[in-house]
Amino acid sequence: MSDFKELDGYIKKIDSGVDLTDNELEDFQSYSMEDIDGEQHRWTQDVESIIECDGRLFSLIWSQGLTEQCESFYCDQPIEIKKVETKKTITVIDYVPIGDEK
Repeated sequence: MSDFKELDGYIKKIDSGVDLTDNELEDFQSYSMEDIDGEQHRWTQDVESIIECDGRLFSLIWSQGLTEQCESFYCDQPIEIKKVETKKTITVIDYVPIGDEK
């Protein structure tokens, strides 16, 4: 099991279909191994936190307050996810002065 008993308790609640409270969601998010920034709004930033526990991955999407007056909030419950590696090829278009072509 994980070194963090609280985290194991949260996983048990998630597996049982019991919603985590706002305080539990905030604590659960603190175990994040990666935070992925999403759309930025005037007062908040959407964030997806990835949490790993005992080889399982969970995603928690929440809104981070951007000022000391704006609190972070959690609207969604964590969901279990899996890591998928995809190789992608991209095309980059550059504009260069005539005569400087590569």
